[in-house]
Amino acid sequence: MELLAINGCIVTIDAIGCQKKIARAILDRGADYILMVKDNQKELSDQVEKIFKLKRPSKKDETIDAGHGRIETRIYEALDDLTFMDEKELWLELKSIVRVK
Repeated sequence: MELLAINGCIVTIDAIGCQKKIARAILDRGADYILMVKDNQKELSDQVEKIFKLKRPSKKDETIDAGHGRIETRIYEALDDLTFMDEKELWLELKSIVRVK
C-alpha cells in the first residue's frame, strides 16, 4: 500500500481485501474505500444481510442489460443508517453499505 499514490482517490478491492487493516491503510494514505463482502467473511456477510432485513434502503436503482445471450436485471440498494451493524466502529469511516442483486 505504501507504494501507491492514492491520496484523494477511491480504492475498490474485491472480497479478498475486505479487511479492517486494509481499510485503515487506505484511509492513512488519504483515500476512501469500497470493499466487497462475500461469504469468505461469513459473519460480516450475515450482518449486512441482517441490516437490509431491518432497514429500508435509503437509495435504490435498477438496471436492465442484455448481452452474452441473456438479459440481466440488477437492483442496487444503499443503506446509510448502520445502527444495527455490530462493530461498525472497527470499520473506520464506514458511511454506507450497498448490495447488488
